[in-house]
Amino acid sequence: MPTFYVMNPPDLRDASARARLNELIYRLEHTEYSIGRVSTNFWLWEYQRFLNDFPNITYTTGFYDQKNLYDFFSQFDYQQYRPHVKMSANSSNGEPCIQAFTFQTSFYGLDSWDKRQVCF
Repeated sequence: MPTFYVMNPPDLRDASARARLNELIYRLEHTEYSIGRVSTNFWLWEYQRFLNDFPNITYTTGFYDQKNLYDFFSQFDYQQYRPHVKMSANSSNGEPCIQAFTFQTSFYGLDSWDKRQVCF
């Protein structure tokens, strides 16, 4: 499964930044050889579901709360995502602390470089 690296992530508290990121993934999922959404593995979607379980947390104030991130990555169901996110240890609580992350989505039938080029 190909891994995509986001080396300079946007401020994910911003809804428009999240929308741009989702648009990028949507485009990858809709290329000619993509398996589609069912093959995408993206920690952010799971983190958003996790935060939605707490009605007092808003994305603007609680998204980068280190306790929320720690609780998320400590849960058995979400531990698999921890290696995919690089966080800064020196950021203030509540401020952007995600330095880089990865996500994965799958493609089929890419048995030649010509076919792989079509995807991008």
